Amino acid sequence: MNNYLEHNNLKNLKEDKEIERKIQLILRVGKVLMESGADTNRIVRNMKRVGVFMKIPERRLQIHITFTTIMVNINTGDKSITNFQKCYRHGVDMTAISGVSKLSWRAIEQDYSLNEFEKELSDWGAVIVKFWVQIDKDTQLARFKERENTPEKRWKITDEDWRNREKWDLYENAVNEMFAKTNTTYAPWHILESNDKKYARIKALKILIDAIEEKIKETD
Repeated sequence: MNNYLEHNNLKNLKEDKEIERKIQLILRVGKVLMESGADTNRIVRNMKRVGVFMKIPERRLQIHITFTTIMVNINTGDKSITNFQKCYRHGVDMTAISGVSKLSWRAIEQDYSLNEFEKELSDWGAVIVKFWVQIDKDTQLARFKERENTPEKRWKITDEDWRNREKWDLYENAVNEMFAKTNTTYAPWHILESNDKKYARIKALKILIDAIEEKIKETD
């Protein structure tokens, strides 16, 4: 009997720690968004997305936000665990982006093209990498249907997605024109073949790492 109780207590402790870890991750996302000046709806929406990614049913996740505090509660049915995150900063650090802001204003004033603006950013020292996430039509259809049939993913699909799918060929022509006009050596496009999500994510990370390392070599 004692061994059973000890085993059960250890199991409950591990479950509590796992839930607490997930709550902390969700709170961190909320804190970053709040400190970046995001509105409440956007903060809650993205925190819920993180919860769904960690396989937390939306009905089990409660989020409450005040001006200085984020509260997250996960109710498993057997237990309810809550934690809080204080946030005292509410906005972007303008010092960090002052250089980009000046370039943006000059671009508006002088009616820069996108290529001219990206060239200015590159000369200023920014690393510019542009990704196009490409899937084929059959894969898109399969993902749309999966989202419609999975309660935890249903928020990802809307009527607008289906309407846009009907314009596939028009979008494809527009994308090809975009590549032709805006692919440059200082701001290149990279196509991520994303039927396989894991492959696409690894490819994106490698491209980013290579681009950052190259910029570091230029400045050494």
